[in-house]
Amino acid sequence: MSRLGLTLPHRQYETPYSYVSRLVALNGVKFAEDFVSDIGLSWQAIWEGDEAAVRDMACLASQDPEALLRCNIHRLSATELIVGGEIFPSTNLQRTSLKVCPRCLREDQQKYGQFGPYFRVYWATSHSRVCTHHGMLLLTVPKGVHRRSAMDTWGQLSDQWALIEDEALVPYDRLSAGFPQYQIKRLAGKHSNVWLDQFPLAIASQLCEYLGMALLHSDRRSTASCTSEELVIAIERGFDAAQHGPTRIWNALREVRRSSTAMGSTFLSDFGILHNWLKKTKQDDIDHRPILDAFAQFGFQEYSFAPGERFLGLVCPERRNYCPVSLAQDYGLDIVMARKILRGLQGDSKPYKTPIVKADWAGPFVERFCRSLLPHETEAALGVDRAVLARLVENKLLAAPIKIAGCNDRYDPDDLSRFQQKIFARSKPVNTQSDGFALMRELRTMFSIRLDTMCQWICSGFVTKVEHCKDATAFQDIALSIDEVRSKLAQSRQPDFSKAELKSILCVNDTTTAHLVREKLISGEKLKNSFNNKIEHRFWPKDIDDFLEEYVSLGLFAKTLFLQPFAARQRLARNGVLPLELPPKCSRIFLRKDLTECVLTVPLDWRSLVNS
Repeated sequence: MSRLGLTLPHRQYETPYSYVSRLVALNGVKFAEDFVSDIGLSWQAIWEGDEAAVRDMACLASQDPEALLRCNIHRLSATELIVGGEIFPSTNLQRTSLKVCPRCLREDQQKYGQFGPYFRVYWATSHSRVCTHHGMLLLTVPKGVHRRSAMDTWGQLSDQWALIEDEALVPYDRLSAGFPQYQIKRLAGKHSNVWLDQFPLAIASQLCEYLGMALLHSDRRSTASCTSEELVIAIERGFDAAQHGPTRIWNALREVRRSSTAMGSTFLSDFGILHNWLKKTKQDDIDHRPILDAFAQFGFQEYSFAPGERFLGLVCPERRNYCPVSLAQDYGLDIVMARKILRGLQGDSKPYKTPIVKADWAGPFVERFCRSLLPHETEAALGVDRAVLARLVENKLLAAPIKIAGCNDRYDPDDLSRFQQKIFARSKPVNTQSDGFALMRELRTMFSIRLDTMCQWICSGFVTKVEHCKDATAFQDIALSIDEVRSKLAQSRQPDFSKAELKSILCVNDTTTAHLVREKLISGEKLKNSFNNKIEHRFWPKDIDDFLEEYVSLGLFAKTLFLQPFAARQRLARNGVLPLELPPKCSRIFLRKDLTECVLTVPLDWRSLVNS
């Protein structure tokens, strides 16, 4: 029996049909089949890994039955095999083709001779592509010229031994083998205390491979288009994420999704190869449900699912994200406006091609936006113009408007209500035509006070005698005590007009304004802007009056007479009045003493023309 190879000592990785393979290699298929039959064993039972046949064979060969059974591949059904306590689909275990590590075989041949142990159980699994010992890719042995039986493993290896030895000598870069090492532990009945331990090894292997492909290649590559080395790298990447559970998987998928330059708006468009595999595994089997739940939760967190919508067999309990379409549907927005809102809220350095924003973050903002008022609606509600509205925000009396890139600013009605309550809290509803009081708009003309300045006085409590008509909402409904306003003006130490306003009052251009200030033809003060820390020129109403006592600008003169500047200049020229010599590009300025009597009588009431 020794010449038949049945009494050889058991070696590492020995399997039941290793002995059968030796019989075939030494004596041929027909002899081996007859011999096994003669000693009372079933050839088919050994090949299919029947436990009773393996135990009988171990006794005849003086081997440890348990040692053989650990590496025994047993057929459960036409489509399922079991090895090491793990159930595999028959397509996931290779038995008719050989996959080997050339260096392992070369070392076995040097140590044990021609019929050393060929088989490593994990080599037979379809997802094993790298040797755990050498870190090199496994070689699929090509079919030789001889028509060999599937059980004649050593005959197949002998046909290609020259190729195997050549591959063993080729230099290579060592590949990571974390997943094959995990497979070996599982097949040996051990566990690594990782999340994958709760699933069959076949499912865990598929998960790692498809997850790795999704992380490395998104939907741009398939397993068929990848080399063995690329698949090894992919499965290691997937294993690294999957072994730590759903949170690590979510983080890995989220990182890939955000770094891609061609992101879509659905899980299918982003991770198509992974999504297709998940759909195939979707069934009532409890072993698969935690995987589907993990990816369904990621989908609900990262994509736009409506409440009650199903994904991978799980129902979305509530909307967790908005895309432009879902936002437009839920809030009745135009799709362009919905896209602009989500773009503004996204805030990523690399935003998604289709913006997706968390519902609990977007919801309050969008609700506020939908209630908001456009600038002209806000002006009508407060009874002010655009310039005063901007100053109210600048002075922090009104909250800053909602800003969305590419569309008009909008003002929150709640902020407007709070502002109005603050304004009217210090006043009492009476007849605003009472003696000694004047409406804010009238006071602006009388004393050249900006509306926002008077508003600031009211809010800060500097002005206490304030009245408004019943159910008032706007500025034109408010009246102030004339004496109190006059007293406040006398106490004020802050100039009230900027260079831009001076330019508007005198009706001159920027070059002229800069020249007047630089040459000190008009006095003023330099103040530090508390909002941007810039030094600004500010001017008192008296500064403007003092300037107009000596000079007259053509623009203001024409505006007062309701003439075009050209007509006003001709009128002055007919009276022999010449402008001052100013630098080029300056507006025309005249000395008042040069004006004729008929021109001097023209009232230059600039305060009635102020629009601030």
